[in-house]
Amino acid sequence: MPGREISELLARIVELREAPAGNELVESLNRLASLEFRNNPEKTEQYASEALPLAEELGLDIEKGVSLRMLGVSHWARGDYARALADYRRSLEVFERIDHKPGIAGVYNNIGVVYLEQGAMDQALEHFLISLRIKEECGDRKALAHSYVNVANIYSRVDRFDEALNYYNRALAIHEEEEDLVKIADYYTNVGLLHRRKGNLDEALECIKKGLELRENTEDSKGIAHTLSNIGKIYLDMDKSGMAIEYLQSSLDLRVQMGDMMGICDTYTHMGDAWLRMGELDSAEEVLKKSLNISESIGASCPYSETLEHLSSLYEKKGDLENAIRYARELSGATEQRAEETRREKLARMQILFETERREQEAEILRTRNTELEDLVKLRTSNLLEVNEGLKREIAERRRADQARYRAEADLHSFLNNVEDMVYFQASDGSVSHLNSACINVTGYCREEFDEAPGLFMRIIHPEDIEYRLEFLGSGRRKPLVSNHEYQLERKNGTWSWIHSHMVAIRDTDGEIIGYNCIDRDFSERKEADNRLQKSFRNLEKSFRGTIFTMSKIVETRDPYTSGHQMRTAKLARAIARHIGLSEDQTQAVFLSAVVHDIGKISIPQEFLSKPGKLNDLEMQLIKAHPKVSYQVLQGIEFPWPIADIVLQHHEHLDGSGYPEGLKGDEICLEARILCVADVVEAMSSDRPYRPKLGEKLALKELILNRGVLYDPDIVDACCLLLENCNYKLEDIIEPELEESTA
Repeated sequence: MPGREISELLARIVELREAPAGNELVESLNRLASLEFRNNPEKTEQYASEALPLAEELGLDIEKGVSLRMLGVSHWARGDYARALADYRRSLEVFERIDHKPGIAGVYNNIGVVYLEQGAMDQALEHFLISLRIKEECGDRKALAHSYVNVANIYSRVDRFDEALNYYNRALAIHEEEEDLVKIADYYTNVGLLHRRKGNLDEALECIKKGLELRENTEDSKGIAHTLSNIGKIYLDMDKSGMAIEYLQSSLDLRVQMGDMMGICDTYTHMGDAWLRMGELDSAEEVLKKSLNISESIGASCPYSETLEHLSSLYEKKGDLENAIRYARELSGATEQRAEETRREKLARMQILFETERREQEAEILRTRNTELEDLVKLRTSNLLEVNEGLKREIAERRRADQARYRAEADLHSFLNNVEDMVYFQASDGSVSHLNSACINVTGYCREEFDEAPGLFMRIIHPEDIEYRLEFLGSGRRKPLVSNHEYQLERKNGTWSWIHSHMVAIRDTDGEIIGYNCIDRDFSERKEADNRLQKSFRNLEKSFRGTIFTMSKIVETRDPYTSGHQMRTAKLARAIARHIGLSEDQTQAVFLSAVVHDIGKISIPQEFLSKPGKLNDLEMQLIKAHPKVSYQVLQGIEFPWPIADIVLQHHEHLDGSGYPEGLKGDEICLEARILCVADVVEAMSSDRPYRPKLGEKLALKELILNRGVLYDPDIVDACCLLLENCNYKLEDIIEPELEESTA
């Protein structure tokens, strides 16, 4: 709340006054002045007057402009428009000199308000629009809302109601964002006055009373007084003079407390009108004469004219025709006088401006003639001095450039000879130059040997790599600009090194490539380590495959009827995996999982496996347990593939009817879905103890019938395509050798 902020500022100012004057004291005084103007304009003037000399002494131009502006506000709030305009213009000069946009916009707005209250609509609108344009450039939304309201007030007074309401609504949107109760109350007051001008008195009264309700929750005495006055004027328009007197008196009490002379004058005028309508002529005469005296003292033309008109009517009703005519003549004279004063003032301004410009032009001509020779001498002297200084600077600059170049070349040479990478230039003919120390260390040849044998470098490149290297050395615009490749290089001692080369093209002035700057790195140790790692991986993979094939043989020795089943299933599953685009690593996982997918049958009694008839429920449950047994056997082996999980899920179906877990859809891994389809096809195409083989056609029919129900549709399609269109035959599958690899 403003009251709390005022108390805090007063306490802080007391502390600051005890110390040497500084920026914070000036800023605090100006802030306090801005908070007090609505309720106590005299205090606004007091605080701004204290801040102004301090701002001038400390060289605080912005705060100086603010102090002058607040002095203007204090005079405006008390109806002293002449002093307000003078202070505003002094403030504007300060802000324009330092190009302080927010200050300039604010002062233009204040000047517009003064012109508006004086009835000078054109000048008010001109200043409001200038302020609005600057605020839009600055992006100050709160200040922008203020300008929207002022422009709307102008449009309202000239009966352009739609434009006025548009600007009022723009301002309201910003005030609601800021949750500014005072400004929201102003909105309802302004819209109410707009309705009043349109003649919609009930709507006007409703809006302004809503604004009054909002103001009662604030400390805005000036706004409350203004709102009470407007309600009184509306009741006056509605011919409810008694109600009008009640609200106008409440407004008057507040304005007297604040010393708002313009507001007091306006309120007396309308109270006089109300008493006049009620026939209370003595009461009307008393307040109208008070209004007349204040209008004359502060130079307020608008209430002055209205007061003269009401006094003329009053004395006419009293039968005092002499005074009635006197005030009517004064009213006429005041109107003509204002017009004549405006014309004289405008003419005087134009004459003064013309004379000032003429005299300045004459003085400028004399100054120009008197200083032409002096300026010419100064110019010639200055030119010579500039040339001399320029020569000195050029010599010094060249010396500094040479020194910098020498240092840079030395630094570069030192750097290149201390890096581990080979750095050199290779021309289009294959010769090398500008070799650093690493080139000598890696190749074993000295610089003189490369200089004496231009083709030496190309001869020590491995024959398998030389052709690729030559592609980048011919001249021409179409050659690659950058190359990254590997090659083998023979050292002088006969050993070979693996080199990674980064080559960047160098062009001549015609754009032809004349050679390449090269940065080569010896990565022989890393290459040897990679080779050892690959060999180790192949041995490990061979060991895994040997383990898997051995486990497969164990199952087949216990179940001769399914001999070769796992391997045929594995090869078909591998073919499907490749057909649907799985990576080689995934394909390997599918293949090896299929090789041992029935390893769990080692736990099933052999008589069950070889039983020629139908299995009973207990026997079938034992058979269905073999995926879990397989999982338990395989999970203890650290394969590089998820073989145990694939084998566990190979009897699961998409609809959840499979076993052992009853998984559905994507819960089943892709590799297990492939193995499931391959297992079904191979099983139906082979003999079993309890039936002869059913053949591939019935197997494919089973797949198609349950496509998307039990089996993955994409895998079914791939399997059918292999067996029907790609001439893939299960009979073609032979026993694998241990070293076979899918890689």
